[in-house]
Amino acid sequence: MKIAAVAAVGMMLVSAGVWAEEPLTGKYDGSYTSPSHRGPRPRGLTIIIESVEGGVVKGVATRHAEKCRGDYPVQGKLDGNKLELRETEKGGPAGDCGFKANLTVEGNKLVGTMGDGSPVEVSK
Repeated sequence: MKIAAVAAVGMMLVSAGVWAEEPLTGKYDGSYTSPSHRGPRPRGLTIIIESVEGGVVKGVATRHAEKCRGDYPVQGKLDGNKLELRETEKGGPAGDCGFKANLTVEGNKLVGTMGDGSPVEVSK
């Protein structure tokens, strides 16, 4: 009987861990603010989180404007509600731009900063 109870509790914990990671998957749209000669300007950003397994997050980030527009395959680490994403391949029209974001999961939003410190917010 004790073994069955321990197994049931273990399965609930594993299920809770999987459930906690699964809602993160999906498409997030929003923007980040980047410096320009006219002052800070919002730039479109989409992040699609395709999978979360054991705290490893994989997906694609798409910048919608400026010289580094385009798709960036990303991978990162989820630790509690902290998410770090970084490109696995350079992107942009010339293939020489990077992508890095340090984010906090806040319900259906990802809020934080890009690698250069520019604020970012995207939501489902």
